Amino acid sequence: DYDEALTRLVNELELDVELPTTQEFIDKTVEVAENYLELSIYDEAERNFLKVLEIQPDNLSARRGLIEVYTESQKPEQLKEQIVALIDALINKKEFDECIKYCEQLLEKEPDNLEVREKLVEAYKGSGNMESFAGELMYLADVYIEKEQYEQALKMYEKIEAENIDIIDIHPHITQVLVAL
Repeated sequence: DYDEALTRLVNELELDVELPTTQEFIDKTVEVAENYLELSIYDEAERNFLKVLEIQPDNLSARRGLIEVYTESQKPEQLKEQIVALIDALINKKEFDECIKYCEQLLEKEPDNLEVREKLVEAYKGSGNMESFAGELMYLADVYIEKEQYEQALKMYEKIEAENIDIIDIHPHITQVLVAL
């Protein structure tokens, strides 16, 4: 068989052969990875999902697959890393509702994760949930004030002010921070 002979030749000569990276190739690689995942062959599933992400870092299927791999194989650090990467990809693709779900999932375990909280703010804004957007910014501002990071707190208040959200009178808060500076 031609494919077998070609594979043997490549292996014997230790050639580094790259296959074309068409969308069809990417889709098939995701499908192969999902099959390995279904069979609980996590190392092969991981290898194939990572291969896809080298080519398409925002591939949601591969990110979700890796999250499942790391959940099943109990690798919490890699799991967290992939959830954060998925959150970024979801923001890039403007899939804010799913992004909010993953942010909240991470924040249940790490409520003090300010990076994820700021991504949650972005997702709330993108989804049009301005009340939650403002509430999360107020929470972040309080955290920054507590840490005496007044310039960061001021930035949070300025984001609320820029959106003309009438839920909160932001000016007393801004004044308080400016006095602290």
